[in-house]
Amino acid sequence: MLLVSSPGYAQRPTHSYVFVGEKIDVHRITIPPQPNTIMMDEAFEATYRVVHEVYGDYAQDIILFRVYDHYGTPGFAKFQRVLLYVSEYEGKLYHEKYQFSPVFLASNGRWAGPYATGDYQHPYLEKAPTRVKPEKILFGPDAFIDITGYASEMARKQFPEPYYRLEGNRAIPVLGNYVEDLFQLKKEGVFKARGLF
Repeated sequence: MLLVSSPGYAQRPTHSYVFVGEKIDVHRITIPPQPNTIMMDEAFEATYRVVHEVYGDYAQDIILFRVYDHYGTPGFAKFQRVLLYVSEYEGKLYHEKYQFSPVFLASNGRWAGPYATGDYQHPYLEKAPTRVKPEKILFGPDAFIDITGYASEMARKQFPEPYYRLEGNRAIPVLGNYVEDLFQLKKEGVFKARGLF
C-alpha cells in the first residue's frame, strides 16, 4: 500500500515560479482513487492572476495549478493577494505545499509581506543565519491578518511584538519584508530543506 501526499518531494521541478498572485478561484476537486493508495491530502485547483513576477518566467497573466493540503482549504485562499510558489512537475503545475505569504502594496508601490514568523524560525537558519532582516514598512489600511478564532496566547506567539500590533481581531504588520526578501528566506530555509534551491 502506498500513502500519497503530493507530488514533487522526490524530484526536482522542471520550472519554478514565484509571483504575487491575485485570487480568481480556489475550489476543491475530486481525484479518482488509484489502486493500493490512500490520499493523505485534499486536492484543490487554484486560478490566480499573476500581478508581479519574482522568479521564473511564466508566459501568461493567469495561472492554474493544483494544490494538495492535509488540513483542508489551503491557508493562502483566505487572502486576496499572496506571494505564491508554484513548480512544474511532468508538465503540470503544483503549489509548493504550505508555502505562501500574504502580501500588500506598501506606500512606496512595492509588494511586501508581514514578518514571516515561521520562515525566520526555520531550523536551517539556526545553522546558517540569514542576512535578511525585517524592516519597517508603511503598509496601507488593508494590511492585516484576521486572527478571529486564535486564542490570545497563540495570537501573541504567531504575531509577536514589535513585528505586529494586535487590535481586536486583527494582527496589523509593523515590520516585514519586500517579496524578494520573503523569497530569499524560503530559499535559505524550507526550500533548501526540500532540495529546491
